[in-house]
Amino acid sequence: TSGQEWLSISSGAVSSGDDQVILTAAANDGEQRTGEVSLYDRNGSLMYNIPVVQIGVILSPALPGNGNFYVLYHESQEIRIPVESNTAWRATKLSPEDETWYEIAGGNQYDGSGELVINVSEYAEGSGAAVREGTLLLSTVAAEEGGFTLAKTVRFKQASPDANRTQINDGKTLNKDGLR
Repeated sequence: TSGQEWLSISSGAVSSGDDQVILTAAANDGEQRTGEVSLYDRNGSLMYNIPVVQIGVILSPALPGNGNFYVLYHESQEIRIPVESNTAWRATKLSPEDETWYEIAGGNQYDGSGELVINVSEYAEGSGAAVREGTLLLSTVAAEEGGFTLAKTVRFKQASPDANRTQINDGKTLNKDGLR
């Protein structure tokens, strides 16, 4: 094993002929994790990489196309985000007092995998900045008091309809359509 402190070879690390390799995994009270066991021949050439998955808590919202945040135009709209989970979880606004322009549809409590639905209001012309940002915190519900919780964020940005808007982002100027 390499780079996985939770996974080790208890016997069979060196062998000649047909033998067993026995792995030991530390208890997992946290997020599901993966590792890999590599098998080499007697000349040191890699023969097989065997994936190992240890069950744990799963909370995995679908990633947006750019890998960072969902991109929204100024119109009112609904965002539907699939979330894979094997436990109860909740969605909350990171800054509820500043993020009144969107709502979580159907409540914020979930049990297992589901679809997170966010209703976003129209961004009226002349309303403010070139882009407004929203952040939701998804967090698992601990099975027992003081137990493990897992948290992930979902970010989205909504562009202003103002025809003359520009925004500086990473040193590059965006035109009115949010293009570089």
